[in-house]
Amino acid sequence: MLTAWRFVSGLALLGTVLSAPEATTAQPAAQRKSGDLKVVATIRPLHSLTAAVMEGIGTPRLLVDGAASPHTFALKPSDAKALAAADVLLRISPGLEPFTVKLLQSLPKSVRIATVAEASGLTLHKLRTGDTFEAHDHADHKGHGHKGHAHKDTHSHDDIDGHIWLDPDNARIIARFIAETLATAAPEHAARLRANADALSIRLDALAKELAETVKPATGKSYIVFHDAYQYFERRYGLAPAGSVTISPDVPASARRISA
Repeated sequence: MLTAWRFVSGLALLGTVLSAPEATTAQPAAQRKSGDLKVVATIRPLHSLTAAVMEGIGTPRLLVDGAASPHTFALKPSDAKALAAADVLLRISPGLEPFTVKLLQSLPKSVRIATVAEASGLTLHKLRTGDTFEAHDHADHKGHGHKGHAHKDTHSHDDIDGHIWLDPDNARIIARFIAETLATAAPEHAARLRANADALSIRLDALAKELAETVKPATGKSYIVFHDAYQYFERRYGLAPAGSVTISPDVPASARRISA
């Protein structure tokens, strides 16, 4: 859906505008100097939010770059080196980035792992199933979420739709979670990180209001998406998707699926 992608682009633009060029060298986290903070974010939306929160402090490294998919991502030697030298690794959830489940077993203990989907106050929706989406899925745009549900079991995210940032309210919570996580890793930057998160929250609020006006003509109109990645955006703005062409973005749709 174009408007949902516009929201993603808005986050990416924030990251582009606020980020400085990425450092080419990394220092082991255990030897981190005061003021030097090494952060790795798994996917672009998370990287964009992190870059905004880190404005004036440093630039996070993006792990899943280019056309790579977090569902099938494989680490390169340079990625492994950057991760081993990081102070913090930010991911959405084990379900969205399954490669991180095994990765966590090999990272040095000096690397702090932060799972964004565990942030308190998030609205979380379960993955939608079936050939097409049932009408009742869209009757209550916020009621099917789970406020403040913290997942302690690394496998408990499996039935949660991981595209949580597409609800602007969630994006603001994520920004604050990132700020607090990084403030714990680098207390000397705590004030700046929190101020950046506050400033980002204001920008996201303005973007959310703009999008609410933009999507008004589409309210109540049925449409189909290629991959069911926009549930949070759709519920937030009262949109009514009929279904998705494919269940997984990495598996081609069968003739039966297209017919349904």
